[in-house]
Amino acid sequence: MKIAVLAFALIGLVLSAPAQLSDAVQLLEGSAHKYQQIGSYQASATAERPLDGQVTERIPLMFSYASARMTPPDLPVPMMPQAILEMRPKVIDHQGQAVDLAPPSAGPGPPFLQFDQIAWRVVSARITGTETVRAHPCEIVEVQYEGKSRNPAGEPVRYWIEATNGTIWKMQFSEQDREQPASSPTRWTIVWDSWIEDQPPPGWALQGIKSLVTAERPALIGHQAPEIQGNYLDGESFSLSKLKGYVVVLDFWATWCGPCAEEMASLEQLKKLLSEKKVKIVSVTEDNPVKAKRWVAERKRNLPVAIVPPNTAFSSYGIDELPQLVVIDQNGIVAHHWAGMKSERDLRTEIESLLAAGH
Repeated sequence: MKIAVLAFALIGLVLSAPAQLSDAVQLLEGSAHKYQQIGSYQASATAERPLDGQVTERIPLMFSYASARMTPPDLPVPMMPQAILEMRPKVIDHQGQAVDLAPPSAGPGPPFLQFDQIAWRVVSARITGTETVRAHPCEIVEVQYEGKSRNPAGEPVRYWIEATNGTIWKMQFSEQDREQPASSPTRWTIVWDSWIEDQPPPGWALQGIKSLVTAERPALIGHQAPEIQGNYLDGESFSLSKLKGYVVVLDFWATWCGPCAEEMASLEQLKKLLSEKKVKIVSVTEDNPVKAKRWVAERKRNLPVAIVPPNTAFSSYGIDELPQLVVIDQNGIVAHHWAGMKSERDLRTEIESLLAAGH
């Protein structure tokens, strides 16, 4: 079996839609809002795709998500990305009998995993009909998204949404074969069997999140922090050396990094708690300013974000995976460098220790 861990981000902006599309967009927004606000969920589903017109690949899936308030207190990090447990696939014939064939490679790609993001970057949307799925009456919404990442084969995504509560019970989308990109698109159908909400996360999901816990990187600790220069999203210049006298937390991230969204949300809470202290928390990225600004706006993040040129700050700090946190004391000396996710509680303890030592 295989566990994938993906970040569960906050609901973002929706591109404007013509008036005749408003019912479909409102349904998407309502469903996205449900998955944004939910405390936790566990769900089971089956992903299917035809292989050659004669047989079908079938993959059982389990989903789990827990927000910070539902995360067990003894977990090393205070937030939990969505986790997906992919069971062993089977190949089934038209009579539903297992066929003795080696199942193909990976399961379905990322578009169907982002439940809270289904209302993002919508180019067009329409309700095409109704269908009852697992005894749940659903509206069928056909959506075309901006960019290839959400419509990798250029075809629309379809959701079966229970209008009364926003629950997704079925989904269809197409993706290009990653090994044979010139071939016809693979068409996936996902049907959910059950959703259990606001319950503690299962053990398999807890094991998955523990793999994201931070590890200390000692190379820079005790040394003067390398200078960083760039620009904030508003165009104002940023220089790390100008922040001497403060305890500085550098949050290295990228828009493609799922756990980075959770890390940034946690750091925003910490920033509020330390608002009267001499502490600066800055998120640092090499991403394109336009892309970074949109990412921040969609997730309604408000940490200061510094854009740095490629192969400058990331190279000098040895950033080869994300997220990473660097804590610098009031004298500009690196006190900690962590790769992975750090709990808000533990990070606050380290910061307050540095503040006390600086008095």
